[in-house]
Amino acid sequence: MVVANPWRLRATALTDAGFWHVFAVRLLTSPTCDPATLVDTSFLNLDESRATSSGIFCESAFAFLCSFAYQINAPKYGFLGEPATSNDGSFQAWRGIPASGSAWLAIELPAAVELGWVQLFPGPQKFATAVALEASVNRT
Repeated sequence: MVVANPWRLRATALTDAGFWHVFAVRLLTSPTCDPATLVDTSFLNLDESRATSSGIFCESAFAFLCSFAYQINAPKYGFLGEPATSNDGSFQAWRGIPASGSAWLAIELPAAVELGWVQLFPGPQKFATAVALEASVNRT
C-alpha cells in the first residue's frame, strides 16, 4: 500500500461512453474493509474545491440549467453520498462526463493517507466496468 494524496478514480471502461454516475465512494484505511477505518470526507461540505472531476453531465442547452445541474451533480457528492446502487430518491450524486476521452473523480484529503480499500457505488445504468485507482505521491 502507498501513502498518498490526492486520490483519483479513473473509469477505464464505461457502459455508456458519455456518462459515469457515482452515488458514493467510501475510502477506508483498512485492507479488510473495516467500517471503523472510514476516511472522513465531511470537510467537502465546507471546501468542495477539493473534489474534482473530468466534467459534470448536463444535457440542457440553457446555461442556467447547467449551473443547477452542478449544484446537484458536483464531484463532492461522489464522496459525500450514502452508499447505494440507486438514487433512493436523492438527487445528489456525481454524474460525470469524460474529458479528453477519460472520466475521472478525484479527492484531495486534508493529509496523505494509506488506503486499504475503496468502495464504489455506481449508478444503475451509467457505470464503469473497470476502474483504476491513481495516487499522487510526494517524494520530497
